[in-house]
Amino acid sequence: MEAADLVSDERARLAGVASPVAAFYPSLHLNLGDVYRRLGEWDLARAHLERGLEAVGTLGDDGYGQLIKGGLDRLAQRLAERSDEPPSEPPSDPLSSVPLSVPLSEPASEPTEVNGPASG
Repeated sequence: MEAADLVSDERARLAGVASPVAAFYPSLHLNLGDVYRRLGEWDLARAHLERGLEAVGTLGDDGYGQLIKGGLDRLAQRLAERSDEPPSEPPSDPLSSVPLSVPLSEPASEPTEVNGPASG
């Protein structure tokens, strides 16, 4: 969260990110909320869920926005269902758990550089 707070819209744009930095926050809160849920830290998980829900207005009504909104809905459901259980042991196969979200951006068709396109 601290790193996201340090990124300006201009710097993100130069790195090839079209959306404003504020659009990062719903996904960041979703992921932190899910991590805290897995650790059994119910209050912290709920706090990040609430902050993520407050920030969803920064998302578009595109596939990515719907994905993050759906992830927040699933997190809310999982917290409601499991908040009284003790922390679970990490799965033996970490890939067996269903992720609640995906990275902020889809892979670019061409490599991009933080300082602008490569010349040559």
